[in-house]
Amino acid sequence: MIGLSRLDERKDNRMPITLDILKALVQVLPLVCRSLYEATLFTAIFVTAFYGYFRIGELVQNSITDIGHAVQLQDITFGTDNKSVTINLKHSKIDQEGKGAVVNIKSVDKHLCPVLSLRKFLRLRPKAMGSLFCHVNGAPVTRYQTASVFNQSLVRLGLDTHIYKLHSFRTGAATHAWSTVKEIVCLNLRSFVEPRRIWILGSSIIKHAFVHVKNSHIGSNLQLHRHNASVLWQGMGGMRSHQLIRKVRTLLKYEEAPYMHVIHCGGNDIGQILKSVELRATIKRILDKLVVLLPNTILVWSQILPRLHWRGEIDHQALEKTFMLKNAMIGLSRLDERKDNRMPITLDILKALVQVLPLVCRSLYEATLFTAIFVTAFYGYFRIGELVQNSITDIGHAVQLQDITFGTDNKSVTINLKHSKIDQEGKGAVVNIKSVDKHLCPVLSLRKFLRLRPKAMGSLFCHVNGAPVTRYQTASVFNQSQVRSFVEPRRIWILGSSIIKHAFVHVKNSHIGSNLQLHRHNASVLWQGMGGIRSHQLIRKVRTLLKYKEAPYMHVIHCGGNDIGQILKSVELRATIKRILDKLVVPLPNTILVWSQILPRLHWRGEIDHQALEKVRVRINSHIATYLTKIGGKYIRYPELDIEDPTLYKDDAVHLNLLGNDLFINRLQQGLQSFLEDKCLNVSPRLNEHGPWLIM
Repeated sequence: MIGLSRLDERKDNRMPITLDILKALVQVLPLVCRSLYEATLFTAIFVTAFYGYFRIGELVQNSITDIGHAVQLQDITFGTDNKSVTINLKHSKIDQEGKGAVVNIKSVDKHLCPVLSLRKFLRLRPKAMGSLFCHVNGAPVTRYQTASVFNQSLVRLGLDTHIYKLHSFRTGAATHAWSTVKEIVCLNLRSFVEPRRIWILGSSIIKHAFVHVKNSHIGSNLQLHRHNASVLWQGMGGMRSHQLIRKVRTLLKYEEAPYMHVIHCGGNDIGQILKSVELRATIKRILDKLVVLLPNTILVWSQILPRLHWRGEIDHQALEKTFMLKNAMIGLSRLDERKDNRMPITLDILKALVQVLPLVCRSLYEATLFTAIFVTAFYGYFRIGELVQNSITDIGHAVQLQDITFGTDNKSVTINLKHSKIDQEGKGAVVNIKSVDKHLCPVLSLRKFLRLRPKAMGSLFCHVNGAPVTRYQTASVFNQSQVRSFVEPRRIWILGSSIIKHAFVHVKNSHIGSNLQLHRHNASVLWQGMGGIRSHQLIRKVRTLLKYKEAPYMHVIHCGGNDIGQILKSVELRATIKRILDKLVVPLPNTILVWSQILPRLHWRGEIDHQALEKVRVRINSHIATYLTKIGGKYIRYPELDIEDPTLYKDDAVHLNLLGNDLFINRLQQGLQSFLEDKCLNVSPRLNEHGPWLIM
């Protein structure tokens, strides 16, 4: 019967933990855990589960008394080179015969290395036998505790705890392994499409050699396709050394710099310049110029061949001596090896670059434009010179608008590459890119850009005025983005009553978003609204947040409305709020405190005299604003809401309706944006500054 009950297909909705999510989980553990030991403990558990393909039940106990299949301390050994760890798994879900299994995990990335994580944990672990993973008091870690820490970490990251479970580590590891193999296969396939280019330039010796080898079984590529290389031959009869630079410059107009440049010339110069010293100096100067033109190219000197008769010779032996000495001198000058120190852009770096583009670019259009360029270059394996122009006037190999088409299913894009560095025959190439991760999807990025792009023919990537994007502009934005991507975002806390709670729900579902579009100013917003909150509860709320988060750059306080009418004297209420603000300065010494104006109400709780309570509200706002601005704080006003207008409130006469929330959020966003832009500004909006809707 149990077997029959499983005949219906049940889908596993658990999502895998990706490498990016694992990194994020490890980063927030110090905020979730109560001590450094606990953070180190759960880091080791999470990383080991991922890289060892473990089920959590194979690492930790089911409960305090039920050991289950948990790994014991004596089951772990490290390799002699400290680059691997072996875990003896005595029990496993799939080990039906009870023979056990040995799992060997090798060292990987230093930030998420399972070997380093386990060694770091074992240095802190108490000297107690039993389960490998235990608390500082020796008590074993249980599945429930692991799930609790895991879920808290997910919440901190804004991830859904219903789709990410402890088993997600195992499925995530398998997914990561498959994607890694897939990337290697793709790179290998791409490597045959983009071979390393070799130029062979020289005199008629090269010209004749090319004709000979082309018709032989070897072929003009010298069978170097096995080493992912392609050869370009350029031989010119009677070529002199000084003509080499001009020839290279001409090639660079149509080709990108090669991986290797073979030079075979100089034979026609021997006997034409009287002194051997002058000839050597001339060729050395030419090589120095080539280094400037081809900074990342390996230069190869092909020996000048001897001749039975030199042009215009008088003393054959003297000329033979000249060419041998010259070859020796040039060979010695090439002893220094030049390495390509350029590092690859990883997926994590690409994500960071795209995230900071709104901060670097001057408009949403520009951010969308360069997002499309970066993502397309990454997933299409493009050289930047194949996407954008070399300069305003030099089109180069840049893709044109008519060269791009989307698939009928909108899940792919095809780019017709008419010119390429490796396309010697000028046949062109067709590059097909499929849809991937929605946050960095090249198809979505290109479609989003084309919706904004002006209706102008020419280069695919152009500015809003139709001017083409150049290589220099792309490099400039790229360099600025690299600098900004390593800047920590400024955190803003907005804490308060149910006014904040309802405003968050409203703005979250609007086009503005819960971050109030402050990502352009490198800021992130945390909303914390609690219905019925009183001023004295603010300190406890802040202390709780500080257990899990770092102190913010700015702290917006919106409370006090629920205190009006509850304390008899207005003076006492003002003094109470001042004391609370003074206490906040202690745990938040470097945080800018912002007082958000207490809003009027159509009806105050327990009111007898409505006008008297309104005066109390006005005095509190004025008093606290004056006090805060004197000590470096800020004040946000809501002039549009400072009237008792029933059309702005809900039926409860306290909370704002949709229009009221729009006005409230508009001023809140304006205030925070103004304070981020101008540190000297203390009040927003300024006095007598009203919205256009009040000017009738």
